Amino acid sequence: KTLNLINQKFGSIPKPTRVIEKNWTIEPTQDGERQVTIRRVGDSQYAMAGYHIPPTSHPDFPAVYVMSRILADTPSGRLYKNLVETKKASSVFSQLLQNKEPSYTIFAAELGKDASIDAARDALIQTIENFTQTPPSKEEVERFKAAALKNIELSFNEPNSIALQMTNWVAVGDWKLLFVYRDRLRKVTAEDVQKAAQKYLLQSNRTLGIFVPTEKPVRAEVPKVSDEEIAAMTKDVKGGEAIAAGEVFDPNPTNIESRTKRGQIGGIKTAYLSKKNRGESV
Repeated sequence: KTLNLINQKFGSIPKPTRVIEKNWTIEPTQDGERQVTIRRVGDSQYAMAGYHIPPTSHPDFPAVYVMSRILADTPSGRLYKNLVETKKASSVFSQLLQNKEPSYTIFAAELGKDASIDAARDALIQTIENFTQTPPSKEEVERFKAAALKNIELSFNEPNSIALQMTNWVAVGDWKLLFVYRDRLRKVTAEDVQKAAQKYLLQSNRTLGIFVPTEKPVRAEVPKVSDEEIAAMTKDVKGGEAIAAGEVFDPNPTNIESRTKRGQIGGIKTAYLSKKNRGESV
């Protein structure tokens, strides 16, 4: 009965004839670290570090996922231990963006207004970019792999969950990539995670964002001018006096030579070519 209803309600919708255009603009490789600071009204400070990562369909992505969990898990993750347990931050969190194109893995620390944002920022960066100095253990990797694989398995127990998940994988490129990702995840090793960290957790690949709560932000409000305002201010504009026009000049060698006056000043030979230029310039 359910399948019949699906065919009845959705089967009659015609397949689109449009062709989705390719994304021709791809962000180039980042050539150095970047930083942006936001000052707005707020109650907490934030330090966030984002690193470019490959598309979800890339073979490195499962290792990047495990790497991100090792860093950002609460309470066993490295960021939690190095920032929250040391009181440099009140909490840490992460976001791994799964896209068809190259994307980001983002790590963040939240702290109170009176805490040192510099100390939190430095600890955040050092913990992330020193990942390879303390390689992940096999047990660490297997624990996060097992949790991820379990979630995939459990998603098949609930129709709405698997439908939503399939939709997300279609957006990544193909719904069957879910099974490609699952099989790749099963094979991820501690060495794979270490290699992923060496490739992507680099200073030159980092974009740092700082949020500073500010009661009265000082902004440079840049005025805008509408098309209507431009039309109003230009409707009565008249040109000035006409400038002197130049001559039509034939640049062939015979004409140039016929109009050239040659002479000598001391030991210097001279050649002058007279030509009437627009605006009477020389």
